[in-house]
Amino acid sequence: ADIILGNHSHCVQPVEWLPGKDGGQALVFYSLGNFFADQYLLNPPIPKTEFAVLVDIELCMEEGGAAEFVSAGYRPTFTLKYKKQDSPNGLGYYMLPAGDYIAAEQMPDVFTRNSEWQMCKDAFAHVRKIFGDVITPLG
Repeated sequence: ADIILGNHSHCVQPVEWLPGKDGGQALVFYSLGNFFADQYLLNPPIPKTEFAVLVDIELCMEEGGAAEFVSAGYRPTFTLKYKKQDSPNGLGYYMLPAGDYIAAEQMPDVFTRNSEWQMCKDAFAHVRKIFGDVITPLG
C-alpha cells in the first residue's frame, strides 16, 4: 500500500512515512479521530474525542492507469455540540475547521462560550502537535 488510513481509536494518532513497495514510502495515518462525534454518552467523557483531522491527498493518474502519490496535507477539526430541540437527543453538531477560528481577535459567533472557542483552539494545537510537519498543515 502507498497510503494507509486508520481509525476507530476515537482520537487523533500520529502520521508517519514507512518503507513501502519498490523502495518507495507508504504514508500511514494511524487514526483520524472522530469525524463527527464527541463521545458525550460516556461517563466520564473521553478527553479530546471532539478533535479530528481532515486529510487532503493528491494523486495523479499515469498513462498506464496507475495512480501516483503527489502530496498530502491535513486540516485539524473540532466538533462543537449545541442544543437543538428538534433533534432526538436534543443536540446538534457542527464540524468546524479549527484553523479558521484560532486567530480571531474576538470570539466568533458560532461559539456561545469562551470555553468552546478555547476547545477549538486546543483541537488545532493538539492535532498540530501529533501530526507535526510530517505532511503539510493546511490550516
